Amino acid sequence: LMAGMVGVSFSGDLLTLYVFWEVMCLAAYALVAMGEFREEALEAAWKYFIMASAGAILMLFGASLTYGLAGTLNMPLLARRLEGASDRWLYVALLFFLVGMGVEAAFFPLHTWLPDAHSAAPTPISTMLSGIVIEIGFYAFAKVVLVLFGQSAFLWQAILASLCVANMLVGSLSALVQRDAKRLLAYSSVANMGYLMAALASYNVSALSAAFFFVLSHALSKGLAFLCAGHMATRAGSRDLGALRDVRAGMPLTTALLFLSLLSLAGLPGTCGFVAKLVLISALFSTPSWWLGILALLNAILMAAAYIRAIWLMLGPPARGVPRSGGEGRLSLTAMALMALLIIVLGFWPGPALRLAHLGARDLLEVS
Repeated sequence: LMAGMVGVSFSGDLLTLYVFWEVMCLAAYALVAMGEFREEALEAAWKYFIMASAGAILMLFGASLTYGLAGTLNMPLLARRLEGASDRWLYVALLFFLVGMGVEAAFFPLHTWLPDAHSAAPTPISTMLSGIVIEIGFYAFAKVVLVLFGQSAFLWQAILASLCVANMLVGSLSALVQRDAKRLLAYSSVANMGYLMAALASYNVSALSAAFFFVLSHALSKGLAFLCAGHMATRAGSRDLGALRDVRAGMPLTTALLFLSLLSLAGLPGTCGFVAKLVLISALFSTPSWWLGILALLNAILMAAAYIRAIWLMLGPPARGVPRSGGEGRLSLTAMALMALLIIVLGFWPGPALRLAHLGARDLLEVS
């Protein structure tokens, strides 16, 4: 899975990108199927496999159309040869890439596999899928449209601006009513993808660099939340927030780290989540698409309500007769404590990461 993600990130050729994309996806299907509850995990993996495989085929069709138009699969060379082109087949190729890569990136309405797969997968895999894999899908899509389809920006900007509204609303409203801890975090990933889509739709270096910092913040905060919630759910034998409340007394450090991650996702000052949302929303307000900043702000309020509701449910008195759980694994606590430390460090000292994000965004916009 990690080899596939690295390959997707570094590919400068559409065929190489497709090969590594399939490596990443095939590994993810298999890992989801290894979930604790066998039937649920197999069903989720099968749904993920069907949808993402269909998306990969469409992505391959899009690559074949661009090859037919320009005679090469090298992305910078494609950008040069397609510059100023307005062939209708170019628009068809763009839509193939949008739909094909939008499955893995959880664009609405192609996100329906995500809550099932992320909640049924083993806890470390849920952490990878929600914290990194869907962001890799988004980054690959951003690379394709920014490099190859700059001349069609009016089309994909309008589509992304529309879809980001749906992602935010569906993700945040669904998260607000969840009692399953993992499904709550999975739906919040759908809502958070709306921020990234809004940044890409603005087609602005400041918004895009803010989106890359947001990816780092989300990977740390959401990864820590999945690890903590998954360990508590395994101990409790259920993913219900009430069951997590019952094992809270026996897992005080894990509970504290879970609350920290949820507060970071909600945008608490002093955490990287606050910096990420502040920088991204500010960048959106400074672009011609300022109304996307208003949507992002409203989405941030709704998601904060969902996270605070989850904390409130876990703070209630435990059920009577529930035994205290004993012991927290040192290795898992070490990993979670390291992620928590990074969340706080980036909350107070985000400068180096923001500079790297700006360099990445600038280079991606100028790669052709």
